[in-house]
Amino acid sequence: MLASAVRWASLKNRFEKLEQPDTFRIESTLAAARAFLSVCSFCAIFIDSFEPTRFANLAYTLLLAHVAYSVAIVTYLGSTKASSSKLMPFMHSADMIWALLLTLFSRGPASSPFFAFFIFAIVAAAYRWHLRETMTTTAVLIMILFAESFLVSSAPRLFGPVEAIELNRLIVRAAYLIVVGVLLGYLSGKEKQHRTEIALVSDIGRSIRSELGLTRAVHVTIESLLHVYDAGEVWLVMMDHRGGRMTLWRGCRVNGDNVKVDTSESELPADLNALLPQPSSFNASFLFRDEWSANVYVFDSSTAIPFADGKSFIEAAVNQIGSAIYSVFLGDLLRSRAGTLERARLARELHDGVIQSLVGAEMRVAVLRRNVERGESLAKEDLRDLQELLHNEVLSLRELMQQMKPPEVGPEDLLDFIADRVDRFRRDTGISTKFHTDLQEVSLPSSICQELARIVQELLTNIRKHSGARNGLVRFGRYQGTWKLTIEDDGQGFPFKGRWTLPELDKTHQGPLTVKERIRAIGGDLVLESMPGKGSRLEISFSARENVATAAAGANLLI
Repeated sequence: MLASAVRWASLKNRFEKLEQPDTFRIESTLAAARAFLSVCSFCAIFIDSFEPTRFANLAYTLLLAHVAYSVAIVTYLGSTKASSSKLMPFMHSADMIWALLLTLFSRGPASSPFFAFFIFAIVAAAYRWHLRETMTTTAVLIMILFAESFLVSSAPRLFGPVEAIELNRLIVRAAYLIVVGVLLGYLSGKEKQHRTEIALVSDIGRSIRSELGLTRAVHVTIESLLHVYDAGEVWLVMMDHRGGRMTLWRGCRVNGDNVKVDTSESELPADLNALLPQPSSFNASFLFRDEWSANVYVFDSSTAIPFADGKSFIEAAVNQIGSAIYSVFLGDLLRSRAGTLERARLARELHDGVIQSLVGAEMRVAVLRRNVERGESLAKEDLRDLQELLHNEVLSLRELMQQMKPPEVGPEDLLDFIADRVDRFRRDTGISTKFHTDLQEVSLPSSICQELARIVQELLTNIRKHSGARNGLVRFGRYQGTWKLTIEDDGQGFPFKGRWTLPELDKTHQGPLTVKERIRAIGGDLVLESMPGKGSRLEISFSARENVATAAAGANLLI
């Protein structure tokens, strides 16, 4: 029982913290409304003047003082840009005192034109707090209303002769105050409840991040729902209707506030409700593209949620949190598929490249060993070819490792990155390659810079593996608002001849596939010139407009 009470107090504190009002915003809004009411009242007196029997000058002075007070509050809040929560009770008390003074010295509360200040005090209470505080304010104002009426009628010497106070008029005005207090307090409470629910759902949603993975995201959701409902158990069921599979996460409390979550998978049941151990206190469901659905069940909820309805809250929470969980699920699924494709590509690269070459090297070493055993001398050419083969495979492995780890290249690093890659390529391969640019800096999004870095890497790799070139040249520049990256060599060229554009290459299924995909990802174009036996030239161009950044936003999916 004590543990439940402690959890309830902790839960209530959490809601109150989420519901913590923005004192500055509230007081700034009320200050503007107070100044507007005060100025309008002052103007109305001149349009339709009245004489408050004996205290005309005092009434005008009080109203003018209230105008100055209202403007001073607006000026103060505008200059400080902050306020303390302790300011609220003081400002609220001042509003009721001003209503008392203005009505007391202007024909009394039953006939005073300043009765609107009573209404303003109720509005301010509803805007600041909940129904309870609003009704308390209403009760105090009704007592002030009747006390003023009694004082004015019982002291004619002080206040002068007044009209006979009609009890019916007082009762009607008191009824107005009650109706306004109940209506505004109820609406304000509902609005604050809704805002608190949104804050709590957002609080849970912020804990669900894609980098956590699906399992951790579900654990965070279940743990939050257990604490929100002070529940004994929470189930989250995800169903794959197309695959006929179901995943069940069951969360419960162990050793006090510690949470344990168990996971199980099974075939999709015909009736999910038949699996429930007992009727749930609250439940909700959500559906994704008619392929996936999920249900959330809360069992043994021992308390109601403070300031909120448990059923409406879980429905709102599931609608918001469900989308976040589904996004994490899709992220896990995409990462898993991308990992599978990357592993398959890596295995293919190793099998078709490095492994085949190493097998050939092993066979040549075996032949050389047998020749030595027979007393034959080693041929320098054989050793040189073997050394060259091993050197090329070392380069292939290095390039493969570079492809597995995408370069983190920003606009400030792009030129240095290309220059470094070209210089290392020349030293490793012996192919005389140069990098030429007239640029001093690059003003491109980081996503495009990374794609350009990968394109340079892959094209240099193709030159080493397939061209047989002796010379190469990489150019990068900007001409009349268009960025251009050009890579050419004097090797064997492509099997086809002539000048080809990107659509023509796609139509005939020719050209470097990965490079073409990366060019499309940045919204660029490609012109490929091939001269079999004499070399090739690739010119990549793309616009420098801002929409290039949008086109490149999904480019990292290719990595």
